[in-house]
Amino acid sequence: MPKLTEEIIFDIIKSILIKEYKIKKHIDYNTSINCDLGIDGDDAKELLDEIAYLIFQKNYLVEFYNFDFNMYFSVEGLSIKLLLKKIKYKCLTIKDLVKYILEHNIFYENSKYKI
Repeated sequence: MPKLTEEIIFDIIKSILIKEYKIKKHIDYNTSINCDLGIDGDDAKELLDEIAYLIFQKNYLVEFYNFDFNMYFSVEGLSIKLLLKKIKYKCLTIKDLVKYILEHNIFYENSKYKI
């Protein structure tokens, strides 16, 4: 069974950030997706979906349904009332995201869902 490692996950995330989001800044484990790179809202949701898809390609399922998206990212279309509260979001580092994925993935083999 192939093992999903920190390095594999980091490489997937970094690759997406460079290719899809055209990030030119230095990216390491301490880079914050929202605070350093400015990825937020629907873009952050799309990033998580793309990460899950590429991990799926490696025979692992990762679901973000337990991930507290609202702790790190704003939601598109927030009301003026919420904006006036000046919501403070926690910075999500790549290290934090890698840790979450390592703790919330399931290996599958010869799955009927394989793409």
